Amino acid sequence: MLDASTATYCVGWIDAMAKGDALGRGIVEEAEVGGGDYSAPKGAKKVPFDAPNFALAAPIVKAFNEAYYRRVPAEGRTVDRRIEDFFFPLDKIHDWNRLYGKRGFHQFQCVVPLAQVDALKSMLSAIASSGLASPLAVLKRMGAGRGGYMSFPMEGYTLAVDFPARDAAAELIAELISLADAAGGRVYLAKDSLASGDVIKSMYPEHSEWSEAVNESDPDHRFETDMTRRLNLRGAK
Repeated sequence: MLDASTATYCVGWIDAMAKGDALGRGIVEEAEVGGGDYSAPKGAKKVPFDAPNFALAAPIVKAFNEAYYRRVPAEGRTVDRRIEDFFFPLDKIHDWNRLYGKRGFHQFQCVVPLAQVDALKSMLSAIASSGLASPLAVLKRMGAGRGGYMSFPMEGYTLAVDFPARDAAAELIAELISLADAAGGRVYLAKDSLASGDVIKSMYPEHSEWSEAVNESDPDHRFETDMTRRLNLRGAK
């Protein structure tokens, strides 16, 4: 797991289509800040049109993931990269969301405590069985510390996976949310559009304190957002 790394920066890509003995296989990338000359960034590419629905069909994604996984030799390799290429690889592709077609996509992201890491295996098994995963599946080790009542981070592992916006995706994401909740984890509110208010409140134990503070500051709900209304996080006026 990523715990074994001593690098300053570490991120893992997961083949979310892999099953059986290959379940959870992926590529771990580590990085340290170097002193190279990176004054001439490469130009970004652009996705010129909405991809057809079959572009992210299970056989195509499975083949891509296989090739992507095999691109790194078993003993690994060392390369010089720009810092933004490591942290923000999608910034090199403008309008990358068009790869999901006109219907767009959902992104599921959760974090589970260190002691509940096996919950990720159940999630990956459900994802692989669904055939809905895209090539974008990322695992990161998250450190301790939170910045507020409804702040997402907790010490553990955070998993983020994109799914094409198909009817079956909502059912799969509901299952993943349930697994995260049962593990004592939480979903990332900034990327959620499918969770219920009740499950979010159970995931964020300081919800009542947050609600009290927000309602005191904004009693008329003038600054209420679509998200807080959907989840009924503030309660009735």
